[in-house]
Amino acid sequence: MRKSYTSNVIYSFFNFLYCFIKHVLYRFWLTIVALPLYFMVWRLALLEFVLFLEECFYLLLSPFFMFFKIRRYETTYGTIPFLSLRQISTLLDIKSTDTICDCGSGKGKCLLYFSIMFRCQVIAIESVSYLIKIHQCLSRLLGQQSRHRFIFDSLLTTDLPKADVYFISGLDFDNSVFAQLQRFFAACDLPIKIVCIGAPFTHLQCKKQDMVILPCSWGYCEIYIYHL
Repeated sequence: MRKSYTSNVIYSFFNFLYCFIKHVLYRFWLTIVALPLYFMVWRLALLEFVLFLEECFYLLLSPFFMFFKIRRYETTYGTIPFLSLRQISTLLDIKSTDTICDCGSGKGKCLLYFSIMFRCQVIAIESVSYLIKIHQCLSRLLGQQSRHRFIFDSLLTTDLPKADVYFISGLDFDNSVFAQLQRFFAACDLPIKIVCIGAPFTHLQCKKQDMVILPCSWGYCEIYIYHL
């Protein structure tokens, strides 16, 4: 019995180590392929560097969080690399006059990309105070605060603001939120575009759509773009 327990512990450790190294190499590859973009746009390079420092700081504190059983986020958190956002933007045909809303904006990486690259107005909806504070600090650091509007609320209790493009993550919302968003967009009669990450909107299957598979921070993922 003791031998079996020891074997399981050893297996778990090496399995964790394998997954950790695999993920680090994957993130390193994403950084390498984005180097030409960083050289062209220094603000994106600075943003990536600051987010990297924040992740390293959390990694140093992770034993403390694990010991006291503190969760960093209430929901799953992930980001879309800049190269993937660039491919998505070509399908969206973003203009400087557009307004982009991110439903669950996290640290604001996606919206900061669009405000920097296209100088458009963006709206962040986020219910985690820690994430929205980081987003606010980053927007000031990069000189983008005039283009960013923040809504600190849950998607279940707030009315979606008017926008031209909506970003939705289908991976970290519960069924009630996802269903409410689907009903809102299905009833919308305005010419908008919706980017849904990781899961399709079944209520919008009859609409014009594109589907691409692009790298995200957690791995390759299906991204659905609906043109209403």
